[in-house]
Amino acid sequence: MSDSNVKFNLNGSTEEEDIFYPPGPLLAGAHVRGFKSYHDLYSQSINNPDHFWKTVASEMYFERSSDLGLQYNFVRTASSYL
Repeated sequence: MSDSNVKFNLNGSTEEEDIFYPPGPLLAGAHVRGFKSYHDLYSQSINNPDHFWKTVASEMYFERSSDLGLQYNFVRTASSYL
């Protein structure tokens, strides 16, 4: 199989690019079913991250549930790098 017809735009130019859509059977079983679905999920994650991540977590199994939602702590101490 030759990839000679595939173009990569690394310069950020505005010329039209090829878009490759997945085949119907694969798309039918996908969690995200297209650009609109992706855009909707992305918007939810940005505009209401607590609700978004609670929804994601509800689709998983945990031995203990929590109502805390999104919590994170990016502060690292010097001892955590040792």
